[in-house]
Amino acid sequence: MIYDLNTRIEYYVYREGRKFYRVGFVKAYRKGLFKSRYIVCTADKIREVDEIAPKQILGFAPKREYKFNNQNKENDNGN
Repeated sequence: MIYDLNTRIEYYVYREGRKFYRVGFVKAYRKGLFKSRYIVCTADKIREVDEIAPKQILGFAPKREYKFNNQNKENDNGN
């Protein structure tokens, strides 16, 4: 399966012998003679770029819903 650009995916990478699960956006697809790779930018604030094989992709990642606490709050003056 070939993922489109800017598709949000879940994947894993190995760093220093440990396995990390991440969520990121597909930025490029490179198909070579013997292997194909995805260039993925992580979705967290770190903004790392990973080069992963298609077998490392776990699937689509659902968008996270944020709940804002913008309820009517009164300040110290009572307004």
